[in-house]
Amino acid sequence: MALATITAALVKLYLALYTSGSADVVGFSDHLNKIREFGVGVYYLKGPFNNPFNSPPFMIHALRGFGWLADKTNLWFPFWLRLVSILADLGTIGLVWKLLQRSDQRARAPLLIVLLAACPIAIVISGYHGSTDSVMIFLALLSIFVLEDSIHVWPGGAIFGMALNVKVAPLVLAFAIFFYLPETKARIRFFTSAAAVFLVGSLPYILKEPAIIVKQVFGYSSLYGQWGWTSLLVRWYPGAPQFANPPHEVVGIHGAFATVGKWLMLVIIMAVSVWMNRSRSKPPLFLQCGFIIAIFLVLTPGFGSQYVIWLVPWVVVLGLLPTLVFYMGGSLYILTAYACYASGPLSIYCARAAMFYTMLIGWLSIITVLVFYMRSLAHRNAASK
Repeated sequence: MALATITAALVKLYLALYTSGSADVVGFSDHLNKIREFGVGVYYLKGPFNNPFNSPPFMIHALRGFGWLADKTNLWFPFWLRLVSILADLGTIGLVWKLLQRSDQRARAPLLIVLLAACPIAIVISGYHGSTDSVMIFLALLSIFVLEDSIHVWPGGAIFGMALNVKVAPLVLAFAIFFYLPETKARIRFFTSAAAVFLVGSLPYILKEPAIIVKQVFGYSSLYGQWGWTSLLVRWYPGAPQFANPPHEVVGIHGAFATVGKWLMLVIIMAVSVWMNRSRSKPPLFLQCGFIIAIFLVLTPGFGSQYVIWLVPWVVVLGLLPTLVFYMGGSLYILTAYACYASGPLSIYCARAAMFYTMLIGWLSIITVLVFYMRSLAHRNAASK
């Protein structure tokens, strides 16, 4: 277990030191240059791929910090950007180990941790890609761990607020947390603490440009047609998607599909959050959050390849089979996608059919995991009656 964790960390460190990373590394480097020149005005500017700066204001401070470290050392900015993800993965592994010790998977915990540590999805996303998703997931997981381990909700809320400072995606877990907490006072304390940490982390920028920050951070919908049901629509619907800011901001009939799909997904997540917490014997919050992330990844109309890592630490609570199904399906998709990116448009890896079918395998693997989550929750519900 320790050997797998150390080996995976060393591989990630090698990738962070000696590879240029994905387009996100180029995007973050460009954002840093614009932050140094324009400050909060970065929210009004486009990146090299027409990409908006959609990170929470706290990330302005973080990117400045990574830039300062790069200037003061012989290690380039992409290394520092990815180092925090590598360290976050180590924290995630430790937290999952502790959570498994009090779950139904205690006997298989060592094997599951080895699979988690060696998962190609985490190695590629944390060591190569150059995003903040691994850090966000670690902080969300730590918040859940604190909530399940202690009756004190202030720390859990503060950590959740830090997760939102990295990316606002954990907001999809807010419904489950709200209904999981036992009383109104606990809910107020948790979300007040989270909001306070988010606001403090956003200073002073949130006071200078609140409107554009809300629009860019909370209104961002990621790339349409890259994954799941929207990819099927792009492939088979007669009309091709149109974009106001290619490849962002889908409009027209596909824009309507994306809007309806997003709101339907949120309604389903809220309804599921109520359903899971309707009885006194509530499922573990770790199980609930994994289920919601799986729902999100199946139904989301907007997608980035790094989102696949969101489910990596949560699925292990279901046991060996669903973990293997997702890790193999997700890894096939990730490895194909990044082989395509690294090899260039003329590579055989970039064949449209290869990308489509490996994406479909990855998506179907998450649908399979979703079925396992539903079975686990239904079994717990029946046992509590």
